[in-house]
Amino acid sequence: MRVAGFVVALGALLAAGCGDPSTEAPPDTVGALPEPTDIGTISPIIVDTVPPEVGTAPPGSIFGGDPCTALVAVDFSRVTFAAVGSGTLADFFPPSIDSCQYTVEVGDDQFVVVVQIRTQAEFEDPVVDQPVDTQPGDTASDTTLPVIEEIDDIGNAARGVARGDDYEVIVAVDNGWFSVRTPDETSATYLAGRAATRAG
Repeated sequence: MRVAGFVVALGALLAAGCGDPSTEAPPDTVGALPEPTDIGTISPIIVDTVPPEVGTAPPGSIFGGDPCTALVAVDFSRVTFAAVGSGTLADFFPPSIDSCQYTVEVGDDQFVVVVQIRTQAEFEDPVVDQPVDTQPGDTASDTTLPVIEEIDDIGNAARGVARGDDYEVIVAVDNGWFSVRTPDETSATYLAGRAATRAG
């Protein structure tokens, strides 16, 4: 009898294991997924990914975000460049987003004036090492620091520094810092003063 019971149990086990798996539902061990909630009247958020129009800048940006508005043609006609004479604006363009280069004609000569947006660190420490020969004919070089001059009556504060053959005036105004670089101290100082009135 034991053999017959064993055969019956074995047959039932084989029948269960060989059954058609497609007809049996898988066991529910995790639970049912929740139904999505109806959001009803909540409007979808639309994100505008189109970049702003060219020329837009945050309110209060120095020169309205355009350094080429710092100086106008009449500014160049009211100052002497490199002791040669007053200038005439020939051309201007922005070589970068934070600067503007002006070409000024003085007689047969041309001079370049650059207005550059600066940082507070550049205003506080405008010095750049300039190599100089230690002895005549010696190829070794040492560095010397140019003199920084405090300039009154331009913006909130202004500093001037010689840069090779040019002179640069760096100005602090309410909404930032900028510099004007020209061939000489007189024109740089005058034009920095004019630009400071348009900075804000």
